[in-house]
Amino acid sequence: MSPVPAADPTPVVEPAPPQPTGPVVHVIEHKPDASRGVLKLVRHHSTSTQAVTANAVLITQLYDEICSMPCGVPVDVSERPVFYFVRDGNPVTRGFRLTGETGEITLRVKPLKQGLYMAGLYLTVTLILPVGIPMLVAGAPKVWVADGNPENHGDFYKLPKAKF
Repeated sequence: MSPVPAADPTPVVEPAPPQPTGPVVHVIEHKPDASRGVLKLVRHHSTSTQAVTANAVLITQLYDEICSMPCGVPVDVSERPVFYFVRDGNPVTRGFRLTGETGEITLRVKPLKQGLYMAGLYLTVTLILPVGIPMLVAGAPKVWVADGNPENHGDFYKLPKAKF
């Protein structure tokens, strides 16, 4: 009979998962509406366009869902990704970046009011400017950020649109 080799007494150590390199994000809605879907924070992955007919183009946006409102998860911002909010699969804010944000932050979201925005655009194009421009401003989406969690946060300031 041959001798059985002794078991190695050194335990196998699993590597620690990488730590997120960004803030813990909390989300609140500017004027909540229970009849609408849930707001989701997403990371933009890619955009593609395809001509469907002679006068129609199909635009496809691929994204990774990060969390649903109210969130409270760490977000990786090491590669300066573009984030935006979706509701029922449709984008409701413009893209923004979370560069320079650390610790806990709260994002306050005012989603796109599509009807108001489109009416303002139509009235502005038809040169009814005193009515159209305020409607454009009121219907446009906005995202603000403040340091801290939703119960204890600082002053909000508006995040600029992301530049690609």
